[in-house]
Amino acid sequence: MPDLIPSKPPCAPVYLDRPQLGLLPTLRFWNQPEVWRHAGWMVGIVAGVWAVLVGVALIGSPLWLLALVGAAGPLLTLGALERHVRRRMRERVALAAGQPVAGSGEID
Repeated sequence: MPDLIPSKPPCAPVYLDRPQLGLLPTLRFWNQPEVWRHAGWMVGIVAGVWAVLVGVALIGSPLWLLALVGAAGPLLTLGALERHVRRRMRERVALAAGQPVAGSGEID
């Protein structure tokens, strides 16, 4: 049973240490198990619906175009979802620090 003992303690998750480039998702963010636990079902539904829509819309198209458009939808969905989550995390940090959140409607 010594194989079940972890060799080092698990690291705390780090979400905002690397910036996101436009709508492209970052691997460091999506490699966190907690992110997939919360967003995996949504990404799975979007990817499934996107695959059906692309398959129907591009009937008779070359395979490379089908693959390119088919992969772009879920990839951009991951990026948009990551951008939203990052914005919400920055808002939480600002609220915890007692700073006003930009765009929250508060009057200075």
